[in-house]
Amino acid sequence: MEIQLATTVLTMNFADNNISIKAQNWNYGSINSYQNKVLLNREKIVGNHLEVSDNRREKKALKLYLIQSEPFKSGENVLPSEMRYYQKNGNYNVLGDAGTLVSETIDGQSLDPIMWNDDEGPRLFIADGHYVAGNYSTNLEWSLVESI
Repeated sequence: MEIQLATTVLTMNFADNNISIKAQNWNYGSINSYQNKVLLNREKIVGNHLEVSDNRREKKALKLYLIQSEPFKSGENVLPSEMRYYQKNGNYNVLGDAGTLVSETIDGQSLDPIMWNDDEGPRLFIADGHYVAGNYSTNLEWSLVESI
């Protein structure tokens, strides 16, 4: 008499019903005070510019926005610049406090991580004007809006 036992591996995955995003810090390098009307790319980073973990049970349509509510500053000094968001087709929008659409999903679709080529995404345009040497920085905000 031969007895065979069948073993079955049962895996259960429970979604935590959350979505989380984690942005990388970007650096635009050093510029000198004689550079005007120049468009700067981000320095290279390893991995995605925005990590996304979409574990929602019910994946409703989402819109992801990028917002710049403050200019680049070094102390009280303001850098005469624009943070521009470039699309693949070369068109751009100036980032501001209204937000610029970065990604959009439809019902049932997960939000994917964000990775841009050098000529896409946020690029820094240095305008005409005089600026003082310093370490300029700003904060960018990500906003997720779920469609109803």
